Amino acid sequence: NWQTNAQLFRPEHLCQVKRGAVCYSPCWYEQGHTVSESISFPLEAIAGPSLTLVNDPEAHQFLSDTQELSALLGGILSIIHPELYHQGMKVLRSIYDAPDDFCNPDLIIDTLWVWGSPFTAMSLISNRHTPLHRDLLGALNSFDVVMSWGEYDNGRFDIPATGMTFRYDSGTAIFLDTRTFKHGASAVVGERFCFVLFFRPLMLKHGLEEDEEHVENKPLSSLGGLVRYHKSCVSVPEYFL
Repeated sequence: NWQTNAQLFRPEHLCQVKRGAVCYSPCWYEQGHTVSESISFPLEAIAGPSLTLVNDPEAHQFLSDTQELSALLGGILSIIHPELYHQGMKVLRSIYDAPDDFCNPDLIIDTLWVWGSPFTAMSLISNRHTPLHRDLLGALNSFDVVMSWGEYDNGRFDIPATGMTFRYDSGTAIFLDTRTFKHGASAVVGERFCFVLFFRPLMLKHGLEEDEEHVENKPLSSLGGLVRYHKSCVSVPEYFL
């Protein structure tokens, strides 16, 4: 598994911050479970907080420390993909309103109090470069966001379908349909940390009304469509038009 391949991580003796990768979610379906239409119990019975929140006493403080950053990235999502933003917020509200439907409801409530974005999951990746890949567990027609920081040089982010390689300096945030487009972050000189916010498709479907169209069935908006949407809701600065 390339995600845990030791050769992709910076040598341990060169790291001031421990290398590795960890995921957090206030509520999700554990990847080890197979969910099918034939099961006879509620899907919620196998959903709950990520094990990192259950087992790591410092996880809550990390989410609190990054709450403002998460909110900023969520605000950007509300501009570039309003439907996805609203669907994510609706999912989190529905979980908050009925935590007893899930495993470990008290921890879910405590986590949602410091969860700062509409995304349903978060990863922190320390001192690793990432080969070209697609996130096949991601949601269709949606955006994830990756943000980089640290003290390093030569950061590059590749999206081959665009025919371009982007500078990936500290503080750079990239919103991308990671299921559709191959992408990767090359090795750097120094220490780099990546902050990733993303959606799990099953969680995006939670709480939908029977007649409500799922965001995965809606194509991504064009720039013109976004301008028309925001003109109907708010005043759009002239430089945006």
